[in-house]
Amino acid sequence: MKKQLQAEDIKLKIASDETTKIIATLTIENEAADKKTVEVENTKTACINKKASIAIEKNEADKDLKAAMPFVEAASKALLGIKDADIGELK
Repeated sequence: MKKQLQAEDIKLKIASDETTKIIATLTIENEAADKKTVEVENTKTACINKKASIAIEKNEADKDLKAAMPFVEAASKALLGIKDADIGELK
């Protein structure tokens, strides 16, 4: 019985050592994953900020475009009204 307990104690020690190694490996991997999570969160925050900045620029550009469109339409109509004779007069 004593020999059997000693054999089981050896198996238990081996299993305990393997478990300790696995825990150490998992701890290292978990720390790396935590660092990556921080990097991803920082990238996500930067993207959200960039998106907000782009939205502001888009709104400003849309406002400027809306203000310019009547002039573009007027110029387009004026171009349609030009005839070959008008160009000849300028020469």
